[in-house]
Amino acid sequence: MQVDDEYVAESSIRQFSGTLQSAAKRNPQRFARLSLRFPSDVHPWYISSVLDAVRMTAPQEGPDDVRAAWAPVTPDLAEQVLDRYTDASDREVAMSLCRLLSDRASEAWSENVLDRLAELAMSHADPEPNCLVVGDDGSGNFDARQSSPANLFADALNCVRSVAGLAIGALLQLLPELLDRFRPSIESLTDDSHPAVRTAAVTCLLPVLRLDRELALQRFFKAAETDPRVAATRHATYFFNTGMRTHAEQLSPLVHAMLQSPVSDVSRMGAREVAARWLFHGLFEKEFAECLNGEDVQRIGVANVMAQFVTESDYHDKALPRLRQLLHDPSAEVRAAAYR
Repeated sequence: MQVDDEYVAESSIRQFSGTLQSAAKRNPQRFARLSLRFPSDVHPWYISSVLDAVRMTAPQEGPDDVRAAWAPVTPDLAEQVLDRYTDASDREVAMSLCRLLSDRASEAWSENVLDRLAELAMSHADPEPNCLVVGDDGSGNFDARQSSPANLFADALNCVRSVAGLAIGALLQLLPELLDRFRPSIESLTDDSHPAVRTAAVTCLLPVLRLDRELALQRFFKAAETDPRVAATRHATYFFNTGMRTHAEQLSPLVHAMLQSPVSDVSRMGAREVAARWLFHGLFEKEFAECLNGEDVQRIGVANVMAQFVTESDYHDKALPRLRQLLHDPSAEVRAAAYR
Protein backbone atom coordinates (compact mmCIF):
# COMPACT_ATOMS: atom_id res chain seq x y z
CA MET A 1 0.00 0.00 0.00
CA GLN A 2 1.40 3.43 -1.01
CA VAL A 3 1.50 5.59 2.12
CA ASP A 4 2.88 8.71 0.44
CA ASP A 5 5.24 9.67 -2.35
CA GLU A 6 8.24 8.07 -0.60
CA TYR A 7 6.94 5.15 1.48
CA VAL A 8 5.11 1.91 0.82
CA ALA A 9 3.56 -0.10 3.67
CA GLU A 10 3.63 -3.87 3.36
CA SER A 11 0.56 -5.86 4.39
CA SER A 12 1.25 -9.59 4.18
CA ILE A 13 1.27 -12.77 6.23
CA ARG A 14 5.06 -12.61 6.32
CA GLN A 15 5.00 -9.07 7.71
CA PHE A 16 2.27 -9.81 10.27
CA SER A 17 3.92 -13.05 11.42
CA GLY A 18 7.17 -11.15 11.94
CA THR A 19 5.35 -8.58 14.06
CA LEU A 20 3.74 -11.40 16.04
CA GLN A 21 7.13 -13.02 16.61
CA SER A 22 8.62 -9.77 17.95
CA ALA A 23 5.75 -9.31 20.39
CA ALA A 24 5.79 -12.97 21.43
CA LYS A 25 9.49 -12.88 22.21
CA ARG A 26 8.87 -10.00 24.62
CA ASN A 27 6.16 -11.94 26.45
CA PRO A 28 6.40 -15.60 25.44
CA GLN A 29 4.10 -17.03 28.10
CA ARG A 30 1.25 -14.71 27.16
CA PHE A 31 1.50 -15.50 23.48
CA ALA A 32 1.97 -19.22 24.07
CA ARG A 33 -1.36 -19.23 25.94
CA LEU A 34 -2.93 -17.08 23.22
CA SER A 35 -1.79 -19.54 20.54
CA LEU A 36 -3.88 -22.26 22.16
CA ARG A 37 -6.92 -20.30 20.94
CA PHE A 38 -5.75 -19.77 17.36
CA PRO A 39 -8.21 -21.12 14.76
CA SER A 40 -7.47 -24.56 13.40
CA ASP A 41 -6.69 -23.18 9.94
CA VAL A 42 -4.19 -20.56 11.15
CA HIS A 43 -1.34 -19.96 8.71
CA PRO A 44 1.79 -22.00 9.57
CA TRP A 45 3.96 -18.88 9.74
CA TYR A 46 2.00 -17.68 12.80
CA ILE A 47 2.60 -21.03 14.48
CA SER A 48 6.30 -20.81 13.66
CA SER A 49 6.45 -17.30 15.16
CA VAL A 50 5.01 -18.54 18.46
CA LEU A 51 7.30 -21.59 18.54
CA ASP A 52 10.31 -19.31 18.08
CA ALA A 53 9.20 -17.45 21.22
CA VAL A 54 8.57 -20.69 23.15
CA ARG A 55 12.11 -21.70 22.21
CA MET A 56 13.64 -18.81 24.18
CA THR A 57 15.28 -19.42 27.54
CA ALA A 58 16.52 -15.86 28.15
CA PRO A 59 15.18 -12.42 27.23
CA GLN A 60 16.47 -10.39 24.35
CA GLU A 61 18.22 -7.10 24.96
CA GLY A 62 15.92 -4.38 26.19
CA PRO A 63 15.08 -2.12 29.13
CA ASP A 64 16.02 -3.49 32.52
CA ASP A 65 12.43 -3.49 33.79
CA VAL A 66 11.23 -5.48 30.77
CA ARG A 67 14.04 -8.00 31.13
CA ALA A 68 13.37 -8.35 34.86
CA ALA A 69 9.72 -9.20 34.22
CA TRP A 70 10.47 -11.63 31.40
CA ALA A 71 9.96 -15.36 31.98
CA PRO A 72 10.33 -18.35 29.66
CA VAL A 73 7.45 -20.57 28.71
CA THR A 74 7.08 -23.36 31.25
CA PRO A 75 7.67 -26.94 30.06
CA ASP A 76 4.00 -27.82 30.64
CA LEU A 77 2.78 -24.88 28.55
CA ALA A 78 5.33 -25.63 25.86
CA GLU A 79 3.99 -29.20 25.65
CA GLN A 80 0.44 -27.85 25.33
CA VAL A 81 1.48 -25.65 22.41
CA LEU A 82 3.24 -28.54 20.70
CA ASP A 83 0.23 -30.81 21.27
CA ARG A 84 -2.02 -28.14 19.74
CA TYR A 85 -0.01 -27.97 16.51
CA THR A 86 1.05 -31.44 15.48
CA ASP A 87 1.33 -30.87 11.73
CA ALA A 88 4.97 -30.09 10.97
CA SER A 89 4.78 -30.67 7.24
CA ASP A 90 5.33 -26.94 6.70
CA ARG A 91 9.04 -26.19 6.53
CA GLU A 92 8.93 -23.13 8.82
CA VAL A 93 6.98 -24.95 11.53
CA ALA A 94 9.28 -27.96 11.35
CA MET A 95 12.41 -25.80 11.60
CA SER A 96 11.00 -23.90 14.60
CA LEU A 97 10.05 -27.16 16.34
CA CYS A 98 13.53 -28.64 15.87
CA ARG A 99 15.29 -25.50 17.06
CA LEU A 100 12.99 -25.29 20.08
CA LEU A 101 13.88 -28.83 21.15
CA SER A 102 17.58 -28.19 20.52
CA ASP A 103 17.67 -25.03 22.64
CA ARG A 104 15.61 -26.64 25.41
CA ALA A 105 17.27 -30.04 25.22
CA SER A 106 17.63 -30.47 28.96
CA GLU A 107 13.88 -30.71 29.53
CA ALA A 108 11.88 -33.93 29.84
CA TRP A 109 9.88 -33.89 26.63
CA SER A 110 7.02 -36.32 26.13
CA GLU A 111 7.39 -39.44 24.03
CA ASN A 112 5.03 -37.91 21.49
CA VAL A 113 7.25 -34.87 21.00
CA LEU A 114 10.40 -36.99 20.75
CA ASP A 115 8.70 -39.25 18.21
CA ARG A 116 7.80 -36.21 16.11
CA LEU A 117 11.42 -35.08 16.12
CA ALA A 118 12.58 -38.55 15.08
CA GLU A 119 10.06 -38.58 12.24
CA LEU A 120 11.23 -35.17 10.98
CA ALA A 121 14.83 -36.42 10.90
CA MET A 122 13.87 -39.48 8.88
CA SER A 123 11.15 -38.38 6.50
CA HIS A 124 10.57 -34.64 6.10
CA ALA A 125 10.75 -33.50 2.47
CA ASP A 126 13.27 -30.74 3.18
CA PRO A 127 15.94 -30.68 1.81
CA GLU A 128 15.03 -31.66 -1.72
CA PRO A 129 17.44 -33.97 -3.57
CA ASN A 130 20.67 -32.26 -4.68
CA CYS A 131 19.33 -28.81 -3.75
CA LEU A 132 20.88 -26.27 -1.39
CA VAL A 133 18.94 -23.80 0.72
CA VAL A 134 22.01 -21.58 1.10
CA GLY A 135 23.78 -20.99 -2.23
CA ASP A 136 27.43 -21.98 -2.32
CA ASP A 137 29.90 -19.21 -1.44
CA GLY A 138 27.71 -16.45 -2.81
CA SER A 139 28.07 -17.83 -6.33
CA GLY A 140 24.38 -18.46 -6.82
CA ASN A 141 25.04 -22.19 -7.26
CA PHE A 142 22.37 -24.21 -5.48
CA ASP A 143 23.52 -27.66 -6.63
CA ALA A 144 24.50 -29.71 -3.58
CA ARG A 145 26.70 -31.94 -5.73
CA GLN A 146 29.06 -28.99 -6.28
CA SER A 147 28.98 -27.51 -2.79
CA SER A 148 32.04 -26.94 -0.62
CA PRO A 149 32.32 -28.58 2.83
CA ALA A 150 31.84 -25.22 4.55
CA ASN A 151 28.68 -24.54 2.59
CA LEU A 152 27.34 -28.00 3.30
CA PHE A 153 27.70 -27.19 7.00
CA ALA A 154 25.90 -23.86 6.48
CA ASP A 155 23.13 -25.69 4.66
CA ALA A 156 22.93 -28.25 7.46
CA LEU A 157 21.83 -25.41 9.74
CA ASN A 158 18.97 -24.49 7.42
CA CYS A 159 17.26 -27.75 6.35
CA VAL A 160 14.63 -29.66 8.30
CA ARG A 161 16.11 -33.18 8.32
CA SER A 162 19.56 -31.83 9.19
CA VAL A 163 18.33 -29.46 11.90
CA ALA A 164 16.30 -32.34 13.34
CA GLY A 165 19.54 -34.32 13.46
CA LEU A 166 21.30 -31.49 15.27
CA ALA A 167 18.45 -31.37 17.79
CA ILE A 168 18.80 -35.11 18.38
CA GLY A 169 22.51 -34.58 19.02
CA ALA A 170 21.74 -31.81 21.52
CA LEU A 171 19.31 -34.09 23.34
CA LEU A 172 21.78 -36.98 23.45
CA GLN A 173 24.45 -34.71 24.86
CA LEU A 174 22.28 -34.06 27.92
CA LEU A 175 20.02 -37.12 27.97
CA PRO A 176 22.13 -40.15 26.97
CA GLU A 177 19.32 -42.53 27.90
CA LEU A 178 17.58 -41.48 24.66
CA LEU A 179 20.18 -43.20 22.44
CA ASP A 180 18.13 -46.34 21.77
CA ARG A 181 15.05 -44.26 20.96
CA PHE A 182 16.96 -42.24 18.37
CA ARG A 183 19.07 -45.08 16.91
CA PRO A 184 16.79 -45.49 13.84
CA SER A 185 16.96 -41.74 13.25
CA ILE A 186 20.75 -41.78 13.48
CA GLU A 187 20.90 -44.60 10.94
CA SER A 188 18.55 -42.71 8.62
CA LEU A 189 20.54 -39.48 8.92
CA THR A 190 23.84 -41.19 8.09
CA ASP A 191 22.20 -43.01 5.16
CA ASP A 192 20.51 -39.86 3.84
CA SER A 193 21.00 -39.08 0.16
CA HIS A 194 21.66 -35.38 0.83
CA PRO A 195 25.25 -34.44 1.82
CA ALA A 196 24.09 -31.57 4.07
CA VAL A 197 22.02 -34.02 6.11
CA ARG A 198 24.94 -36.43 6.40
CA THR A 199 27.10 -33.46 7.45
CA ALA A 200 24.63 -32.74 10.25
CA ALA A 201 24.67 -36.44 11.12
CA VAL A 202 28.41 -36.19 11.88
CA THR A 203 27.66 -33.47 14.44
CA CYS A 204 24.75 -35.50 15.81
CA LEU A 205 27.15 -38.41 16.37
CA LEU A 206 29.54 -36.46 18.60
CA PRO A 207 27.82 -37.40 21.89
CA VAL A 208 27.44 -40.97 20.60
CA LEU A 209 31.25 -41.24 20.59
CA ARG A 210 31.03 -41.11 24.37
CA LEU A 211 28.01 -43.39 24.66
CA ASP A 212 28.73 -46.07 22.06
CA ARG A 213 32.07 -45.54 20.33
CA GLU A 214 31.69 -48.40 17.88
CA LEU A 215 28.25 -47.27 16.77
CA ALA A 216 29.48 -43.71 16.31
CA LEU A 217 32.47 -44.76 14.20
CA GLN A 218 30.48 -47.15 12.02
CA ARG A 219 27.81 -44.54 11.33
CA PHE A 220 30.51 -41.94 10.59
CA PHE A 221 31.99 -44.31 7.99
CA LYS A 222 28.54 -44.70 6.49
CA ALA A 223 27.94 -40.94 6.33
CA ALA A 224 31.29 -40.18 4.68
CA GLU A 225 32.18 -43.24 2.62
CA THR A 226 30.75 -42.00 -0.70
CA ASP A 227 31.57 -38.30 -0.32
CA PRO A 228 34.92 -37.04 1.03
CA ARG A 229 33.38 -33.60 1.57
CA VAL A 230 31.52 -35.02 4.57
CA ALA A 231 34.80 -36.34 5.99
CA ALA A 232 36.28 -32.85 5.54
CA THR A 233 33.64 -30.97 7.55
CA ARG A 234 34.52 -29.37 10.83
CA HIS A 235 33.51 -32.10 13.30
CA ALA A 236 34.87 -35.07 11.37
CA THR A 237 38.31 -34.68 12.93
CA TYR A 238 36.93 -36.00 16.25
CA PHE A 239 36.25 -39.35 14.58
CA PHE A 240 39.72 -39.52 13.07
CA ASN A 241 41.20 -38.64 16.48
CA THR A 242 39.13 -41.27 18.24
CA GLY A 243 39.28 -44.08 15.72
CA MET A 244 42.50 -43.99 13.73
CA ARG A 245 44.50 -46.28 16.00
CA THR A 246 41.79 -48.96 16.10
CA HIS A 247 39.95 -48.45 12.80
CA ALA A 248 42.70 -47.38 10.40
CA GLU A 249 41.53 -49.93 7.84
CA GLN A 250 38.21 -48.09 7.51
CA LEU A 251 39.41 -44.53 8.08
CA SER A 252 42.45 -44.59 5.81
CA PRO A 253 40.40 -44.84 2.58
CA LEU A 254 38.50 -41.72 3.66
CA VAL A 255 41.78 -39.84 4.06
CA HIS A 256 42.99 -41.00 0.65
CA ALA A 257 39.72 -39.91 -0.95
CA MET A 258 40.08 -36.48 0.66
CA LEU A 259 43.62 -36.11 -0.65
CA GLN A 260 42.55 -36.98 -4.18
CA SER A 261 39.52 -34.69 -4.20
CA PRO A 262 39.44 -31.92 -6.83
CA VAL A 263 37.85 -29.67 -4.19
CA SER A 264 40.73 -27.68 -2.70
CA ASP A 265 39.27 -27.45 0.82
CA VAL A 266 38.78 -31.22 0.90
CA SER A 267 42.33 -31.92 -0.32
CA ARG A 268 43.71 -29.50 2.29
CA MET A 269 41.80 -31.26 5.06
CA GLY A 270 43.06 -34.59 3.76
CA ALA A 271 46.62 -33.30 4.04
CA ARG A 272 45.88 -32.11 7.58
CA GLU A 273 44.70 -35.58 8.53
CA VAL A 274 47.79 -37.19 6.95
CA ALA A 275 50.08 -34.78 8.79
CA ALA A 276 48.31 -35.27 12.11
CA ARG A 277 48.33 -39.07 11.91
CA TRP A 278 51.98 -39.06 10.83
CA LEU A 279 52.85 -36.79 13.74
CA PHE A 280 50.79 -38.62 16.37
CA HIS A 281 51.07 -42.27 15.30
CA GLY A 282 53.72 -42.53 12.58
CA LEU A 283 51.08 -43.43 9.99
CA PHE A 284 50.88 -42.32 6.33
CA GLU A 285 54.68 -42.02 5.86
CA LYS A 286 54.44 -42.13 2.07
CA GLU A 287 51.43 -39.82 1.87
CA PHE A 288 53.04 -37.35 4.26
CA ALA A 289 56.14 -37.08 2.09
CA GLU A 290 53.95 -36.53 -0.96
CA CYS A 291 51.90 -33.83 0.77
CA LEU A 292 55.03 -32.06 2.02
CA ASN A 293 56.03 -31.61 -1.61
CA GLY A 294 52.57 -31.67 -3.16
CA GLU A 295 50.04 -29.09 -4.27
CA ASP A 296 49.87 -25.73 -2.49
CA VAL A 297 46.67 -26.66 -0.65
CA GLN A 298 48.25 -29.84 0.64
CA ARG A 299 51.37 -28.06 1.85
CA ILE A 300 49.10 -25.53 3.57
CA GLY A 301 47.35 -28.41 5.33
CA VAL A 302 50.68 -29.81 6.52
CA ALA A 303 51.83 -26.36 7.64
CA ASN A 304 48.65 -25.90 9.69
CA VAL A 305 49.38 -29.05 11.69
CA MET A 306 53.12 -28.51 12.12
CA ALA A 307 52.60 -24.93 13.32
CA GLN A 308 49.90 -26.03 15.74
CA PHE A 309 51.96 -28.74 17.46
CA VAL A 310 55.57 -27.59 17.17
CA THR A 311 55.51 -26.05 20.65
CA GLU A 312 54.32 -29.28 22.29
CA SER A 313 57.18 -31.33 23.70
CA ASP A 314 55.83 -34.66 22.44
CA TYR A 315 55.87 -33.48 18.82
CA HIS A 316 58.50 -30.73 18.67
CA ASP A 317 61.35 -32.82 17.31
CA LYS A 318 59.27 -34.24 14.44
CA ALA A 319 57.43 -31.05 13.59
CA LEU A 320 60.25 -28.49 13.68
CA PRO A 321 62.33 -29.66 10.65
CA ARG A 322 59.21 -29.85 8.47
CA LEU A 323 58.01 -26.48 9.69
CA ARG A 324 61.37 -24.92 8.82
CA GLN A 325 61.05 -26.30 5.30
CA LEU A 326 57.56 -24.80 4.95
CA LEU A 327 58.68 -21.44 6.32
CA HIS A 328 60.87 -21.18 3.20
CA ASP A 329 58.24 -22.47 0.81
CA PRO A 330 57.96 -20.62 -2.53
CA SER A 331 54.23 -20.07 -1.91
CA ALA A 332 53.34 -17.04 0.22
CA GLU A 333 50.16 -18.79 1.37
CA VAL A 334 52.11 -21.80 2.59
CA ARG A 335 54.61 -19.58 4.40
CA ALA A 336 51.74 -17.67 6.04
CA ALA A 337 50.18 -20.94 7.24
CA ALA A 338 53.55 -22.04 8.68
CA TYR A 339 53.96 -18.75 10.56
CA ARG A 340 50.62 -19.05 12.36
